[in-house]
Amino acid sequence: MIEGVRVGVAFATNTKPQYGKFALNCADLERVRTGDAAGKLDQVFAVATKANGAGQPEYRRHTEASVLYETKLRHRAPSSFGPFWSLDPDEFEGEEMPF
Repeated sequence: MIEGVRVGVAFATNTKPQYGKFALNCADLERVRTGDAAGKLDQVFAVATKANGAGQPEYRRHTEASVLYETKLRHRAPSSFGPFWSLDPDEFEGEEMPF
């Protein structure tokens, strides 16, 4: 909860500096979307993070989770490497600065 607002976040991560894409776990996104639909969350986001030189995640971009799902992921198959979507940075249409 942030200032009385119930916020749900699914992280799209990039832990390998040689790759430009972000991995978003299918179950994580579905969990926040389900919480939103059930009225348990007020806002839901997909947040892109990339590991810095020390291996710690750093914020890159975010977008509304439901918008991302409806416009980009609904008909996209998960990766052949596992239950996640591989996303380009420009697929996060929201703000580039932290909340």
